[in-house]
Amino acid sequence: MGRSTASRAVFLIASLAAAPASATWTVTQLHSFGSGHDGVYPMGGLIRRDNMFFGTTQQGGRYGYGTVYRLDAVTLKEHVLVNFTGVADGGLPCAGLAYVNGQLYGTAEAGGSTAVAGAQPGYGVIFKVDPVTGQETVLYSFQSGGDGQLPLGGLTYDNGVLYGTTFDGGANGRGTIFSFNLQNSKEAVAYSFAGIGDGFSPLAAPILVDGMLYGTTTAGGRFGFGTVYALDPSTGAENTLTNFADASGIEAYQPQAQLVYRNGTLYGTTAYGGSGLGYGTVYAVNIASGAARIIYNFKGGKTDGANPFGGLIVAPSGLLYGTTQGGLQKVGSTVEALLHTVFVINPVTAAEHVLYDFGGDATGSASYLNQPELLLWGGTLYGSTRQTGVQGCGENMGTGCGSIFQLTPTN
Repeated sequence: MGRSTASRAVFLIASLAAAPASATWTVTQLHSFGSGHDGVYPMGGLIRRDNMFFGTTQQGGRYGYGTVYRLDAVTLKEHVLVNFTGVADGGLPCAGLAYVNGQLYGTAEAGGSTAVAGAQPGYGVIFKVDPVTGQETVLYSFQSGGDGQLPLGGLTYDNGVLYGTTFDGGANGRGTIFSFNLQNSKEAVAYSFAGIGDGFSPLAAPILVDGMLYGTTTAGGRFGFGTVYALDPSTGAENTLTNFADASGIEAYQPQAQLVYRNGTLYGTTAYGGSGLGYGTVYAVNIASGAARIIYNFKGGKTDGANPFGGLIVAPSGLLYGTTQGGLQKVGSTVEALLHTVFVINPVTAAEHVLYDFGGDATGSASYLNQPELLLWGGTLYGSTRQTGVQGCGENMGTGCGSIFQLTPTN
């Protein structure tokens, strides 16, 4: 019922120093989705406020169009706050949530004022949810055309304004960066992508650094394989910092995730490309010069991960944490599964270490790591899997409907 393309979520990092990469990490499943009217397929990342986790599922719930949920970090009791209907209130949320002044904010790729049940899926919404009562308010319904459609990414907040992206639509039909002013409830297109020089089809929300928005497009740019951009939200002036390429320039392509920032440098992942067999990369971009470099090329196989669709989090120590989703590779006449992993990388030395291997079963019966960024809280990592868990799920009865897990260093 939804699109398989995932977005990158807005995430919260409230953490202590991370444990050394050499520690042994133990995985614990905190919640398995799919029971009763519970949601299924958690696509967005987690945020945490005090003892509560909050997130979204793309599908499931009472009406099948996804949910907003909370999970008590102490009792592990899960509660569905919102059951999307897929019409006026939105449906199929692909991204995580932002917590602003006691309220949850997010986007859904379908539904809205133009949606008609069984006929018109709608173009997506920006919504607000009370984290206590579950009361949902649609703040804006996208209309397609000039204001964009398919808000697949999450939201970034700054000084009374939410920023996000639409995958399609805008003045050129190639996607937009939009703003929503919480004071006057006005939505505006901050920038419409043209597609050639500046890229197109952004998945992730931009991040804000010193008054500038920085983000990625999955395609377009000089070589057609995506870009890293900078946008001045006060003037609408856009600058392409990096053009990704398949065989020239920086040899990586299709950046789909949100960026992170530390000490003058933007860090991100590409799902594909890199030296070797093209299993994806971790890259860095100098925010002043736009100069890009590959920090790490994933190797795939049975010792390393592959295809990091999700973004990174940066610990206070400067270490970068992320996930690989894996996939299949053909070795001679044999098809082998690639590993789904949680990894850590030292951006200075480029040393990479797999913290935990969820297994190489591409059907997801071992696990199928989700794309969104991890959450680091008190030295423990939290994340979600799109599949696995104890509940059978539709056509994937052997794989489950998704789960929430934690990784804890044990020594």
